[in-house]
Formats: sequence, C-alpha cells, structure tokens
Amino acid sequence: MFTIDYHPHTIDDVNVLLDESLTVITTNKKVKYYNASCTIDIESSSFYEGENKRAIMYSFVIGINGKGVIARTYDELHFIIRKIVNFYHLNKDVRMIFYIHNLQYEFQFFRKQFEWEKVFAIEPRRILYALMKNGVELRCSYLLSGYS
Repeated sequence: MFTIDYHPHTIDDVNVLLDESLTVITTNKKVKYYNASCTIDIESSSFYEGENKRAIMYSFVIGINGKGVIARTYDELHFIIRKIVNFYHLNKDVRMIFYIHNLQYEFQFFRKQFEWEKVFAIEPRRILYALMKNGVELRCSYLLSGYS
C-alpha cells in the first residue's frame, strides 16, 4: 500500500519518483513489469495561427505510486523519462506501464518525441497502448476502463 503525496514536486525533486522497493512481476510471455501505479497527464491548449489550428503542451505531471512531479517542457519530459529508465533498468523485456486517460489525444504530443517499439490501435488514432523502445509502456485508461 502506498500513500498519496500532495506536495507538488518540481523537476528538481525528480528523485522522489525513484523507489527501490518496487517489485517486478514476470508474465507468461517472459516480460517483466514493475508493480507500480504510474500515470502521465498533460495539460494542453489549442489556438489558431492564421488559418491553421495548433496545439501545445504547456505542462505535465508524471506520477509513480502516489508521488508526482510537475514540469513544463519536452526537455524536462525527456530528462524525467531517462531518469526512470536508468533507475529501473527498463528495456523491451523489463517495462513500466504508465496509464494515460485518453491516450489517443495525448499521444499526438508524444509521438515525435520518442522512439517507438510498437503502437497498437483498435481503429485509426484510437490507441490502446504504445511501447517505447526504452521499456516505457503507455496504456489508455479511458479505453481500458470505459469511464470518461
């Protein structure tokens, strides 16, 4: 059991996400997953630039077992993901699942930022999960739960 930390940590506090006590579960496919509650949520805004509609991510939070880090830039996103990947020794066989509500929308902000091993969609742009080459797996909590 874990407790929720309501203190808003910043990029300077990224080590709060790193927990040596997390356990690994082996599946029948010989893929290992960290047993942790992990989420990513972005905040975005859209606007018109001339006649073209644009959207930007202006902040995001990454949470692991009730502790979250708030940051703003893609550089900070890459920094946090690298810290997590290196600390937990993630790869295509050892993974950490991050749930994102409405992944089909938020994936558009991530798709050009990372290298992808596999992206599975049930229809065009209805992404159920996406696996980065570094072992970070994103899953759509909206499609998996059916709750808005």
